[in-house]
Amino acid sequence: GTPTPTGTLVLNTSDTSGVRAARAVTLPTGARFFRFTGRDPHDTKFFLALLAIQPQLQVPNIPTSVVTVQVDVLSQQTGPTLASFVTPASFTGGATVTLTDPPYVDESDPLQRRFAFLGCNRVNKEQKEDYASTANEQQLLQDLREFPLHSPPPRYFFFTGDIVLNLEDDPNTLQQQLYHWHNAMDRAVQDSGTQMVAIAGNHEMLTQRKTNHTKVEIPNPPTGAVFMSEMAQYIPSSDGPTMDSPNLDELQRDESRLSFTFQSDALFFICVNTETYKGGETSGDTGLVPLAWLEQKLEAAQADVSVQHIFVLGHKPVGSAKDGDDDLQNTINPLQALLFYRALAQTPKVRGYLTAHAHMWEWGVPPNAPPGSTLPQVIAGNGGSETNSLFQPPHSYFGYSLAGVTQGGSVVIESWGRPVPDPYSANTTQPASTLRARFTLYDAP
Repeated sequence: GTPTPTGTLVLNTSDTSGVRAARAVTLPTGARFFRFTGRDPHDTKFFLALLAIQPQLQVPNIPTSVVTVQVDVLSQQTGPTLASFVTPASFTGGATVTLTDPPYVDESDPLQRRFAFLGCNRVNKEQKEDYASTANEQQLLQDLREFPLHSPPPRYFFFTGDIVLNLEDDPNTLQQQLYHWHNAMDRAVQDSGTQMVAIAGNHEMLTQRKTNHTKVEIPNPPTGAVFMSEMAQYIPSSDGPTMDSPNLDELQRDESRLSFTFQSDALFFICVNTETYKGGETSGDTGLVPLAWLEQKLEAAQADVSVQHIFVLGHKPVGSAKDGDDDLQNTINPLQALLFYRALAQTPKVRGYLTAHAHMWEWGVPPNAPPGSTLPQVIAGNGGSETNSLFQPPHSYFGYSLAGVTQGGSVVIESWGRPVPDPYSANTTQPASTLRARFTLYDAP
């Protein structure tokens, strides 16, 4: 018979001492071996290889059912683990996956605090009759059940938009959907012990029109007040931009609780509305951000000696692998995307941009960032909305991401996920999530 296709993993290191290029991540002293393991979507474990550290290593014959690869750094063949890296990977059809200078997590540097983030939990119009909230409730309930199981548990949960379906002209539609969302979710949020922070997405802020047989999204100004009112308990600050003079961002409505900031210990959070309303009723008036307000907040936080880490969160990404499919409004407005990214990248304390909108999980420098850019973006848009054509099962998953700050001041990202059910909006209790990615976002000096 025809042999079952298997894949190959290629691991490149800068040199045999393990010095990493992008952020000077260095393998621990005494590192001598790499141990490779894989897991399928249901967490079945596959031992792949144990190899002495070399500048380049190849691991062949990886089963195509493997969707997660873990690389452990050992001082001797039997352990203990000195550092680790976990990543989603697809070996379907005998594919070769190449990892270059993975940002390993130092296992001797424990996490001191965490926060969770995810976006895109709304269902499609075809399923909205099944849920008055128009949210994929079972997926979010499973996330909330798992938050307190982590050690340390996340203190905050940032919901980065597309909480409900909306996209209707009548702002009462948004009000009703959020009302039912509260009925379905408030108790579970409270029981999780995690403080939720709500950020609006395009489905909350926009409406939809059909032009030349093509659906486009345009601003829907009244929804801003509805969101700020209905989600007030999940908006911890009101220092966002307004129409007050000098109104450098040219706002045409109050957005004091759509974009906002707050500080927790040494962490400073900037939550950005990526549908800032500056007037206009066309698709070109969407995806806007309050750049002047953002730059002011970044400058102040950078100068504040009590702030060690700045995290910027918003719904739409700067750019993603989703670019080019049938969604023409899939990023921050192109007129502002690189200005937004540059403002973040030029602020030394910013550790990354955490976002959603694309229904997938992805991390790295945005593909449209200027050459030589290093500031990472994490897209966690796999909260329960139907996955797009570039990220289908079994290599997609629903779940949430965690950001953790270690004792030494490094920032670690973890992505936890479970298989996408069929149908994706199944109203049944979901299985526990497993670790799908783990890496160092920022390596402290």
